[in-house]
Amino acid sequence: MTNALAQGGIWTNVFTTGLKLATGRERPDQEDNLSFPSGHTANMFNIAVIAGHYYGKKVEIPLYIFAAFVGWSRVDENAHYLSDVVAGAGLGYLVGKAVIRANQPRNESQRLTWVPILGRKTIGVRFSLLL
Repeated sequence: MTNALAQGGIWTNVFTTGLKLATGRERPDQEDNLSFPSGHTANMFNIAVIAGHYYGKKVEIPLYIFAAFVGWSRVDENAHYLSDVVAGAGLGYLVGKAVIRANQPRNESQRLTWVPILGRKTIGVRFSLLL
């Protein structure tokens, strides 16, 4: 699980930082132009997905509640708009699910792979189909 959490943290931060730089959305408190998406929320949802997968509902449910609280607090503190938090939650969830899937044992039926691409002026995903 530690490996999956590390991977999830790295990829969540890569995508979050890329989106922040690409969108340049100003925060509600006008502190900077790094509002979209909420990195705090993305990271907490990512942890909830991965830890929940490995430890079950007894860990997953409290972590999702805490992740929602983190998102709410970011809006309440005027650090993010609601859409920043929703996007962060979605991003963290999707990256967590992707990391879990990437760490599953492979079999012959799993021939579709994807690799995130993040460059100075490029954000994308490369898909490969093994025949």
